[in-house]
Amino acid sequence: MVNFRVPAMWCPPLTTLAVDGYEVFRSPTPTGFDFTVPIAALPGPATLAWTDLGAAAGPSEYYYVVRSTNATFGWRSRRTT
Repeated sequence: MVNFRVPAMWCPPLTTLAVDGYEVFRSPTPTGFDFTVPIAALPGPATLAWTDLGAAAGPSEYYYVVRSTNATFGWRSRRTT
């Protein structure tokens, strides 16, 4: 199985004062996200890019969601696509 590298970049939230990380989610459909387990958990707020090394080769289409987190207060931003 050959994997492709898919780069992802995003803009920070309007305020990053409480952001301490980001979670990345991947789905083969626009509405099929499983928000219980991210495919990546990244430190933030300065991390604004990530590369998916697990994207399968072939005629595949993926959708991604990145949401900001704060472990201290236990919150996650609302999901957006």
